[in-house]
Amino acid sequence: MTDVFERAYKAFDPAPLSAADSNLYVDLEPARGEGDVVNRLAKRIRGSADEPTCQLLAGHHGSGKSTELRRLQGLLERGTPPIFVVFCEALIGGDLPIHQAAVDRAAREGARAYARQLLEEHVAIVRQVAKTGKLRRTAGNDQLIRELLDSRAVLQYVNKTEWYGVNPLIELSATRQSR
Repeated sequence: MTDVFERAYKAFDPAPLSAADSNLYVDLEPARGEGDVVNRLAKRIRGSADEPTCQLLAGHHGSGKSTELRRLQGLLERGTPPIFVVFCEALIGGDLPIHQAAVDRAAREGARAYARQLLEEHVAIVRQVAKTGKLRRTAGNDQLIRELLDSRAVLQYVNKTEWYGVNPLIELSATRQSR
């Protein structure tokens, strides 16, 4: 009997579903109640505007938390404006604090995500900001600058004077490739 149990257990992969596995997704909302958790979380995150927000999604091991978070990530990244999402595994091996390797991995993923959304026209502006700390607005680049500011690829600072900086997650070497 143990052998049958072990084979059955090994037949099921507890890993979260990827986008390629969407045909395996089972909507559990009717059992959870209170509507679509992914859309509720997205609405709360988008509704927070410029204020930091913290949302908690809890559940038993294997209940689909990571799968739902990946769905939320897709929804936020495809929205307008796109919201950048980073997953940090807070509990690695069951201990806190977050390990440096998880932070480094999140930073690399962040840099790649920003690089994917930058067009070659964006890259030229990002390089200019990195070099000068200034944005040179023209009629031809106003929309591009708005996109960079909305996505937080370029950050605006206002102290005694207004100046700009490149988001630390962006590595200029990664931005050489356009989307």
